[in-house]
Amino acid sequence: MRWLAVLAVLAVAGAEPAAVPAVPTAVVIRTSRGELSLPVARHEGHAALPVSGLAQLLPVTSEIIDDWALVAFAGEPFRFLPYL
Repeated sequence: MRWLAVLAVLAVAGAEPAAVPAVPTAVVIRTSRGELSLPVARHEGHAALPVSGLAQLLPVTSEIIDDWALVAFAGEPFRFLPYL
């Protein structure tokens, strides 16, 4: 399964590793279109959610072009280096 880094855990720059909040194992997305529990993956210290799961309930699209993951959320574009 491919994961795109859509959400990352926020940490204060320069904070000690012990100060970084714990990453949940899942995130619950609840909208007028329904509710879904998505597993949270970790990659090199960052949290990531599967775009395919987010797209079930949120206005998210994604594609990979020229080694970049292009993700749009509510029409706002973002570019990420994907990991497979």
